[in-house]
Amino acid sequence: MYNGLALFKMASARAAHAATGQGIVAQNIANADTPGYVARRLSPFQASFVEPGAKGGLRTARSSHLANRDETPNGGAKVRLDRSDMAPNGNSVSVETEMMQAALIKQDHELALAAYRGGINLLRTVLGRSS
Repeated sequence: MYNGLALFKMASARAAHAATGQGIVAQNIANADTPGYVARRLSPFQASFVEPGAKGGLRTARSSHLANRDETPNGGAKVRLDRSDMAPNGNSVSVETEMMQAALIKQDHELALAAYRGGINLLRTVLGRSS
């Protein structure tokens, strides 16, 4: 019934973006001591969310077309390499930075859930079903 509403599509996309970001942070932390590993960062949700049917942007036949070496398509989001603060062994992962990223991603996920809950409550009110 409510699958076609834009609010729910946005909330779902934001939650999926947060899940992808959490996976990238976990991968970075897992490779914190790997020589030569370069930390990855996910582009912000606002830059990656495109409403279905929206015009604009480049279209490609394959996901590898027009992909930059430092950016790989990940749904609508881009993953870029973060070469700042390289250690002598070539690793750019800072566990402190990753923990801050994880906290920010958790907030994004909670925001998506709040938007979803708000939409459900709005639908319940409109239908006259409170609980």
